[in-house]
Amino acid sequence: MEVNTISNLDAMVVTHRCPVCRKVHVMEVPAENYLARQLGAMLQDAYKDFNPMERTFLDERAGGYCPECQKMIFGTDYTSDKIMTEEEYLAKHEAAVEAAL
Repeated sequence: MEVNTISNLDAMVVTHRCPVCRKVHVMEVPAENYLARQLGAMLQDAYKDFNPMERTFLDERAGGYCPECQKMIFGTDYTSDKIMTEEEYLAKHEAAVEAAL
């Protein structure tokens, strides 16, 4: 798992390479939630506003399965607009930077 900070420290960027499809996926999480987890909070407590798919992605022990592979493996019906491929994430932020210029 790779973690990067966003400049204002309101959010952390969590990056995982899915162990099944090998694609890199990215999720922004509030810094306070991320910090609570790092300080020992249970996953479901630190990320109580996140659905099970998002929590599984964030679970260090679960391995960072992407949404598509979670559906294939676990048969979940959850969706997430918070988890995106690395390409989607970069395109989203590139467009925001260009709009700001």
